Amino acid sequence: MNSIPKLRFPEFKDDWIPLKMRTVVSERSVTSPENVPLYSLTIENGVTPKSKRYERKFLVNNVSGAYKLMKQYDFAFNPMNLRFGALAMHSEKIDVKVSKYYNIFYFSEEVSSQFFEVYLLTNKMIGFYNKMATGSLEEKKRVHFLDFLDFKFPAPTLPEQKKIADFLGAVDEKLRLLRARHDALSEYKKGVMQKIFSQAIRFKADDGSDFPDWEKAEFHDKVELAKEKYNPAKGLESWNSVELESIEQNTGRLISSFDANGLKSLKTKFTQGDVLFGKLRPNLRKFFLADFEGVCSSEIWVLRGSKIVGAFLFYFVQLQKFSYACSKTSGSKMPRADWQFVGSTPFEFPHEDEQQKIADFLSAIDDKISAVASQ
Repeated sequence: MNSIPKLRFPEFKDDWIPLKMRTVVSERSVTSPENVPLYSLTIENGVTPKSKRYERKFLVNNVSGAYKLMKQYDFAFNPMNLRFGALAMHSEKIDVKVSKYYNIFYFSEEVSSQFFEVYLLTNKMIGFYNKMATGSLEEKKRVHFLDFLDFKFPAPTLPEQKKIADFLGAVDEKLRLLRARHDALSEYKKGVMQKIFSQAIRFKADDGSDFPDWEKAEFHDKVELAKEKYNPAKGLESWNSVELESIEQNTGRLISSFDANGLKSLKTKFTQGDVLFGKLRPNLRKFFLADFEGVCSSEIWVLRGSKIVGAFLFYFVQLQKFSYACSKTSGSKMPRADWQFVGSTPFEFPHEDEQQKIADFLSAIDDKISAVASQ
């Protein structure tokens, strides 16, 4: 069956033509020598070095025959998890060994391995693996290698395969650099926050003078736990509602909010500048600086700075020492942070003007992190 893709490089005009997998694929089923690194196939990271923590040689009776060899540009797939995307190419120049339960194969020189590295993990292919999988129990369904070899698909000529692979490779490299920059900025923020809140870094007033020493106070002396309830029966205007699930873990970002009209359960009202903090399973570290008015789940604390700058409070709840105070939970199956304990915990706080300086500085870093994330 001929096929023409919707998006294409203009120099290519020919139809994509049917190609059967077995005509361009060869299996590599070679026992690996012992003196090569042990790797594993993961859905998230592809073919990656096996963590020593999970190395289980002591469970293997015949170690010499326990692993298969993989060479550069070889592919591995896990028959049990192929329908979830457990397939990847080994791109490093070194030989490695992997579990004998993987199927290892490589493409002939008539096609581009880099092209098929992407092609074999497209949504259409994942859907095909799901249809191909066999087994009496859903959790034990697998894709057999012989069935995989019988797959027939439309493919472009080798020059177009290489063009596509080069283009997508350039995109991947751009993404890799952006992720590296994002990670570096995030680590920089952590390090700076540690120095600021340990007072290794201090800010100056606008006139160049020093701010007063930080004062020790119990948390509830600086922060109010807002408890004003929203009752939809009163016919108030539409409010945005924030649930615990709608706050992204660790980032302070809101994934989604929705119209609260029609909600029967009472919710806590919050206003712009309040800090929302998930008290249910506080180790999840869910926090959000509200930039609009709304109502939130009863599993979220609405923290309002009575004697503290709201933006500073947003960074304060991200600190390890605040997380430690919240770890003193009540309940076993569904632990919740204890306000009585957290509220009475003493912390050190800077002058409000220095709080604003700190918040502005950290907010500028967050803006850079968000800009990279958007890219």
